[in-house]
Amino acid sequence: MTPYLVVVPIGSLLILSALAKFLDPIYFIQHVNELRIVRESLLLPASVAVVCLQGFVGMMLALGQSIELAVPLAIGTLLLFLILTLRGYAVSRIEDCGCYGGLINLSVRQSIIVDLVFILALIKARFSWFPTNRELSSLFWQVLLAGTVGIILGASFLFSYRYYMKHDRLLLNFSPLRVGKPWKKAWLEGKADFSEAKGEDLVVFLRASCSSCKPWIKILNAIHHRPDLPNVTVVLGISNRDEESQGEVAELKAQLPVIVMGGRKLTGLVRSPFPMVLLLNDGVMQGKWTRKMPESVVASLKSGMPKQSEKPTNLMMQEMSVA
Repeated sequence: MTPYLVVVPIGSLLILSALAKFLDPIYFIQHVNELRIVRESLLLPASVAVVCLQGFVGMMLALGQSIELAVPLAIGTLLLFLILTLRGYAVSRIEDCGCYGGLINLSVRQSIIVDLVFILALIKARFSWFPTNRELSSLFWQVLLAGTVGIILGASFLFSYRYYMKHDRLLLNFSPLRVGKPWKKAWLEGKADFSEAKGEDLVVFLRASCSSCKPWIKILNAIHHRPDLPNVTVVLGISNRDEESQGEVAELKAQLPVIVMGGRKLTGLVRSPFPMVLLLNDGVMQGKWTRKMPESVVASLKSGMPKQSEKPTNLMMQEMSVA
């Protein structure tokens, strides 16, 4: 086996990983936050730097040239990602590596195995390759091209993030949870079915490892006790450990129904930043928003019970971002 059959596919996968982060920048930024390695103000620059690094190293490998430089860089990058994954698991009990955004969800164990296999394959490829004068002389142009690709991918990631912050929706949304579509029973593995529900329901998607999710519980408890507002159901994503599920639910101090799902399965369903809320009317998704509650909901809770003629849920729907 020639070293090209090793380095080119691995480089292509690194570029694919950077592209996946472009599709869902908020998911990756949340993942970086869960690692607890940088301050909140540095989350965006750190995320952009990772995408640029992946694009640069991936392109160096994909070119199949100058392996004496590309392979050590790739091994160092993979070792860095491996250490960060282990730290994230130890500190925040992360359930996936965040390698491919929300596009492909690898468990921590799968990520470790893949990284180790790639590192061993790259080491073997490095010692099976001998440089030629032509390859060494073109090193400058290869580095320039790889650097350009890295910068373009980083800039695309930043653009996708800015787009989300401005429009409150992803540039490209692959989630099946879209406004106007009917609810499907299989989405929650039969644990709850809103497809035949009558009236309005709020379905709130949270992750146990999401630091910005837990403050929502107080608001959701208040909504749950308001008969004039929709019924509320929380779907909580946790790591696949049955013995931990009861503790995670108890820690929320929720006074409303909580459905527990595996975190990776929930991420594959939602494919949007957490926390996320859906408004359903007669089993059809009417509104969707993420990260924060609409001001109309908070104002309604602060003002107390509305008059019978008021319809606060209609006001809620007007302020929701349509996905």
